[in-house]
Amino acid sequence: MIITIHQKKLSIGDQYDIALNGAPKYTASRAVLQWLAEIFVFDVSSKQQQLKINRRFQWFNAKYEISSGHSQCFFKTISYLKSHYQCQCAGDTYDIYAHRGRKYSIFKNNRQVAYWEHALFTWLEGDQYRITADDDSCAELLIAFCLIIDNYVYGNHGESLLTINWGYFGLEAKPFDPAWEHLKLD
Repeated sequence: MIITIHQKKLSIGDQYDIALNGAPKYTASRAVLQWLAEIFVFDVSSKQQQLKINRRFQWFNAKYEISSGHSQCFFKTISYLKSHYQCQCAGDTYDIYAHRGRKYSIFKNNRQVAYWEHALFTWLEGDQYRITADDDSCAELLIAFCLIIDNYVYGNHGESLLTINWGYFGLEAKPFDPAWEHLKLD
C-alpha cells in the first residue's frame, strides 16, 4: 500500500490531500488559531470525519490523542534525543523511529509495518510524504502518525515558495532497514 500526503501551500491553516494507492481518499486540515493543534481527517467520498488528532500540553515532548468513532489512541515521545515515539491503540503498541535523512519507520508490536519518506525539495507546494506499508496496515493510523510528526517536528514552516528538508541528523534509537524498503517496493 502506498499513501501520499501533500500539504497545500498558501492556505489558512494546514491542509492536506491524501491518496491511497494513487486514488484520492482523504483530506485533512488543521483548525485555525488553535494554541494546541487540532487536526481533522475526512473521507473524500463520504465527507465523514474519520479521525480527530488533538495535541495535549507537554513541555518539549509530543503528546497527542487520536480519536475515531470506535477507538482512542495515545501518542507520546519515548526519547526526545533519539526521536523515538510510541502510540498505544486498541491493545497494540506502535513505535515510530526517525532515521538519519528523511525517513521514519513504523513498527507494530515490534514488527515493521511501514515507513515514510519526506520529500527533499518542494517548490510552490507544502510538505510531501510517501508512506509505504503492508497492505493489511491501518491506513488511517499511519496517516495520523505522519500528520503528528509533521505538526510536532516541522510545525508551520511551509509558508515559503521553496522548502528544503535536509532531514534528521541526530541520534537514532533504531537504524533504518534498507532491505525492508526494497522488499516493499517490489
